[in-house]
Amino acid sequence: MAHTKTRREPLDRMVALLEELRKDAGWRDDWELLRWASLPLVEAEGAPDELVRELREMIDVLRRSAKWWKDLLGGTRTFVAGLLVARGVRAADCVAEVERARALLRAEGLRRGHSAEVLAILMLMEASQDGRVAAEHVQRLKQLFDRVRQDHSWLLGASEYPTLAFLAATDDGIEEMGTRVETTFRELREAGFRSSSALLMVPHLLYHYCGKESATGRFRALWEAFQGLGLRMNRADYDEVALLVSAPGSPAELARRVSEHRAVLRGLRKRPSMTSSFSLACATTFVELTERDPKARRLSLMQAAHQVRFVIGQRQAAAAAAAG
Repeated sequence: MAHTKTRREPLDRMVALLEELRKDAGWRDDWELLRWASLPLVEAEGAPDELVRELREMIDVLRRSAKWWKDLLGGTRTFVAGLLVARGVRAADCVAEVERARALLRAEGLRRGHSAEVLAILMLMEASQDGRVAAEHVQRLKQLFDRVRQDHSWLLGASEYPTLAFLAATDDGIEEMGTRVETTFRELREAGFRSSSALLMVPHLLYHYCGKESATGRFRALWEAFQGLGLRMNRADYDEVALLVSAPGSPAELARRVSEHRAVLRGLRKRPSMTSSFSLACATTFVELTERDPKARRLSLMQAAHQVRFVIGQRQAAAAAAAG
């Protein structure tokens, strides 16, 4: 069933969805990913119990369709399920499109990216008119990858595919995008923000900011506003702050609203961690303030995809350390 967008209070909807998920929680539930899978459902038509039932059914369908030797979706499966329910897309159609798009990436010489590759394909599907990845966008993804690699050959890898896919789906020139991204990256470094690997995606989130002040200046003002509330900010918070740069409101107002959302989320029975609750609060605040703007929806998806990739990456690193 296709779900059309309708305006509701995103935080209230998120809480209702998570409470419905808790009612029939099972031992296999992955709550970190279930929370991010719920984000696309916040503005979907339907009662929370109906959406949660469809989400669990979709997760099960995707799980049963996976083959151990050919699991296209891997750790992204739960997040993908949330997107499919929100967009009214059949599981079989999504899996077929991911497989088709992967062939396009290989044809352009882009190496396998596992979960990052799937998330990039979802970004390109979201940007298309018919839900199919355009060959032109894949070509632009490769061109942009090569352009950014000129500046960051030691940092750029397949893990950045989702970040690059967001810009590849625009009509801007490759050289123009590469130059603007690098300029913003250097401005952020000069402003005192470190950890180049964590900072690399931030200029892509800031790319479409159209405010009067500089994107870097607003990013820094937001960062300081959160610090002013007593939050201990670190490089893991770069993407959340970058997302909010494009939201309306002063830095102080945005920081206050995020703190209010976070307090509500921390009051849930299945309580997210301090880190997770901050990320989710930034996401629900952004959705609340940007309403139904298509560009904002893609920005939100990009940041959510980054969080999903981060969670998966952490678990893979932990598993590798344990095996070692």
